[in-house]
Amino acid sequence: MINFSIFKLNGIRNKKEYASVRLPRTIESTIFDAFIVLEILVAWLIMAWLYVRIDVVPTHFNAMGEADAWGSHTMLIFMALMDAVVMGLLAYSAYHPKYINTPVKVVTEEQLMLNARMVRIMALIIGLLFILIAIKMGGAIFGMSDPVFAMLMLCSVVALIGVAIGFSIYVHLRRPR
Repeated sequence: MINFSIFKLNGIRNKKEYASVRLPRTIESTIFDAFIVLEILVAWLIMAWLYVRIDVVPTHFNAMGEADAWGSHTMLIFMALMDAVVMGLLAYSAYHPKYINTPVKVVTEEQLMLNARMVRIMALIIGLLFILIAIKMGGAIFGMSDPVFAMLMLCSVVALIGVAIGFSIYVHLRRPR
């Protein structure tokens, strides 16, 4: 466990003091950040490659992974920007715990680090979702069938929910007694 000399969570009495808490960079956080940046780059590369290859892309998929709406390839730029913003906000919030809202009250440094880890893992899963959507928007170019896409999306969403629930329970169990 990391010992933070810059603050003691047990001594925090109000929200204003908690809002000033900043997590330091660790080896773990640097590795997560590197993978987050890598996912953003992969998504951008896929979308840029698709942008120059196709003019019309699917903009909505039904529950079975079949395209049911179509639009201009400029939607790929919007998706890439949205990916970067969402992933950037999640990476930022991992260092600023006041932006992480969980159903569990955080009172120890260990709980704080677990919440930051949860946000980083969720960022990686969301990055994977953006990559899957970009691949699916490419459609026949990548040759991914609709059932395979639907299964990968479902597994990603279940993983996202599982991480949120699992970490919330674990953080709750790590509370001081």
